[in-house]
Amino acid sequence: MQTKKSSKELINCFKDYIDIADASYALLHNFFENERNKLNNSFNQ
Repeated sequence: MQTKKSSKELINCFKDYIDIADASYALLHNFFENERNKLNNSFNQ
């Protein structure tokens, strides 16, 4: 059974979710940037 969380606890949960989303975006951004550079390099050769 889930208990009610205080406003401070909810804010901390939202901050955690935002941090996770930010880290995921940064990881995917680097992945796609590397893929795009590899694709561009293959055309230049």
